Amino acid sequence: MDSWLKQKRCRVLDGALGTELEKLGVDIKSRLWSGKALFYSPQTITEIHSSYIQAGAELILTCTYQLSDQGLKDLGIDDPDVYDWAVKLAKDAVDQNEGEYEAKIVGSIGSYGAYLSGGEEYTGEYGAISKSELEEFHRVRLQSLLTNPDVDLIGFETIPNILEAETLVVLFNALATSLNVDKGYYMSFNCREESNQSVIADGTSIPEVSDRLSKLDVSRMYAIGTNCCSISTANGAVELFSKHTNLPLIVYPNSGERYDKTEKKWLAGECEQQITDIVVNWLQLNVKVIGGCCRTNPHFIRQLRDVVDKSSRSG
Repeated sequence: MDSWLKQKRCRVLDGALGTELEKLGVDIKSRLWSGKALFYSPQTITEIHSSYIQAGAELILTCTYQLSDQGLKDLGIDDPDVYDWAVKLAKDAVDQNEGEYEAKIVGSIGSYGAYLSGGEEYTGEYGAISKSELEEFHRVRLQSLLTNPDVDLIGFETIPNILEAETLVVLFNALATSLNVDKGYYMSFNCREESNQSVIADGTSIPEVSDRLSKLDVSRMYAIGTNCCSISTANGAVELFSKHTNLPLIVYPNSGERYDKTEKKWLAGECEQQITDIVVNWLQLNVKVIGGCCRTNPHFIRQLRDVVDKSSRSG
């Protein structure tokens, strides 16, 4: 996996899962969000994974973003195999769609803010939580995905808080060492605009993020970047990360629509076509993984695939 990711060309990640489930009539109204479908419509998850592979995605995220040991317990769910079940659904899709692009499985780890379900994944406002509390929150899911032989790497997604990011780096290293697991991860932040520049959701500047993480052992970090933000915010974040880290970059923005946290609905925003106009610039900034987040779909991923392939041929 290490050599696969470190090859010169950019890899294409998949797109949104939750909105695709809704399009197919799956009710995901729950604190588990798309994770609810694991219990009520698992085959639909595999179908969506397959649609992204057929669109050219090489990295498939497991349906575990919103799952957590504490979140399951809060709902009275005691299912120690739930993470393995999510991985199996992704593996089924990979096995059923062997073709031009070799797909790998990414174990998705959402933020503590996603568990809180009050918009904290967009603000990073966690109150007085400690590193040890964050470690305990993430430990079970991370250990399960890390030790699953079908998971190729871990994706820390939509991380809005610098303390959480530091905690995850330390926790990953400790678990990988103690379990003797040779895998890596990427760290993707939820970013926003502040004073005309991109910062992560809790307000920490990207130069500070890069500096603080550089003080830790990030030898297992395959890429750093941003997801779950507008295309313009993602562009600003990628440009800043490219100036302050030597790590490969990852970017997977939303479709262009804007999420209203108060009304809890999506509003019209940037044009989807804008993403294809900007991808070439991202590829020149050491972006090695590119995909889509909220409201994107297989068509969006096919657009990315075409741009990446065309750039690769011309380069």
